[in-house]
Amino acid sequence: MVEIICPHCDQEIEVPDDAHGDFKCPLCSEVFEWEEPQISHEFERMVETPTQTKAGIVGFVVVVLFIIFVIGAVLDDNTENWPVRQGEIIEISYEGRVVVGESAYHRVEIYADYGVGTRVADLECSTEEDAVAYVDNNNVGDTIDLRVNPESTYPMFVVDAGCPKQPASQLEIVGNLVCFGVIVIVIAVNNGISWMKGKIRND
Repeated sequence: MVEIICPHCDQEIEVPDDAHGDFKCPLCSEVFEWEEPQISHEFERMVETPTQTKAGIVGFVVVVLFIIFVIGAVLDDNTENWPVRQGEIIEISYEGRVVVGESAYHRVEIYADYGVGTRVADLECSTEEDAVAYVDNNNVGDTIDLRVNPESTYPMFVVDAGCPKQPASQLEIVGNLVCFGVIVIVIAVNNGISWMKGKIRND
């Protein structure tokens, strides 16, 4: 037997699996035509997620990410207007992960001579991979650009352009594409189910 919804009383009734044609509802006694299997009431409850709800969730996630981005930009130190001086690396090393409150970064310590003595600059990297790569690519004797704080407050020096982020690996790229593809497929399937339910009810 197949569970269907009577188009007249909207109650759940049963009809034979392969049956088609005119049927009389045992609940309201109205006659209706049955040709194609409908989605069962139980399946409807299982997949029933309003399109508005799904759109609202996606919109909420986008807004949260945007707010995080804006807050990060506002809190970021504005060092673009600081004067630039070139310094020669005297010593450079990766000092590990540093936790400050609820945030953390990977610290690269740089001793550089820019003409008036040796100064220390801390470079904050997002990941250990970025920090190690920076140390490997900048050797003792190399010249780097340092931003000097004109107000003589902490931090006194920052490395111009900050800590470069390493290009994503092929595995990371493939993983991101797979995640994106899964999201697209899930949305498409849900929309297809909603369209099919609407079409069946209208028929």
